[in-house]
Amino acid sequence: MIMTKNIYFDESGFTGYNYLDPLQPIFTLASTDIFPEIAEIILKESFPNYKGEEFKFSSLWKSSRKLFPDFAAKLKPYGEGIHFWVIDKPFTVLVKMVDFLVEPGITAAGYDFLADGFGRKYANYIHFGLKNLGTPGCLEELLEGYQLFSREPSKASLHTFRATLKRVYKKQSLEVKTLIGEMIEGANNFEQYSDLATFKATNDLQFTAMLAAVADWRKKFSEDFSIMHDASSNFLRQKETWETVTSKSVSQQLHPLGDGTYVEFPLRVLATHSVDSKDNYSVQLCDLLAGFAARHFDLKQTKEERDILDAMVEAGLSAASFNSIRPGNDFPNFPPKKLNGPDAVDLMINIMKGE
Repeated sequence: MIMTKNIYFDESGFTGYNYLDPLQPIFTLASTDIFPEIAEIILKESFPNYKGEEFKFSSLWKSSRKLFPDFAAKLKPYGEGIHFWVIDKPFTVLVKMVDFLVEPGITAAGYDFLADGFGRKYANYIHFGLKNLGTPGCLEELLEGYQLFSREPSKASLHTFRATLKRVYKKQSLEVKTLIGEMIEGANNFEQYSDLATFKATNDLQFTAMLAAVADWRKKFSEDFSIMHDASSNFLRQKETWETVTSKSVSQQLHPLGDGTYVEFPLRVLATHSVDSKDNYSVQLCDLLAGFAARHFDLKQTKEERDILDAMVEAGLSAASFNSIRPGNDFPNFPPKKLNGPDAVDLMINIMKGE
């Protein structure tokens, strides 16, 4: 008989559809299978003088941050049951630009843009080129232009975004013009592949992170899952889609992921519950873990903060697993593979339709 594993989630760094908030550039989703009874002991022993209504990273980091390495040390035996999903929000804007401006044309030409993680590698390639070879600030100008369009998609905002692309293009070297030229072509053909009326929904960050995190848990464990998340989270704005994607009726298949790996469907999520974090110490534990990760992967910390964060990793959190969408140096081999059947996007669309 297959047992059910409870997995608890909480997040840090959510700024709605504003991915370019300079104060919170990192979104993190922390998850654990640590039982609430054990989480309660860890939290109360780690912060014995805390009098708050519930354990919150924001409060404890201000008042008791020197106690965090000891907190991390208590988690070391449970490392296999802790998982982080870390998203660099500005880089994610670039990934979305690649997905919606570059990928459709390459797929239409008969290539599988997403196979073996090619799309993510290509985003790394463009990020490196714009950051290191482009004019100062060109990457940031393009990201801002795309975000303005994606948050309020219309013919007028698409026209404005095209103008931004062309303005930045004119200032670049030939190598960088090649990269931006592909985006201009994609913007010119945008309405051929995407619907302006529904495009804003593509900005949803929490749903994507949650699905990716559950996929990572599925690759590690064979049990059925019951998901417990903080009721204050907004990720279930796509509740019906979530229930469809996690349904046990999804046909059995190996589904390709953005990093080039695969996960087995159905994901076997038996239920997804919203819980009040005040009543669940495991969710409170995830709050502290998510807050840690948001600061650890944001390089703009004081030396004192960085020393504590590094000490937490050394004391116990290095045993945890993590996945991420962040800039990297893993670049693609050209060209991508020839398309042979539906790609990852088509397969996920079919799953979302319940097919």
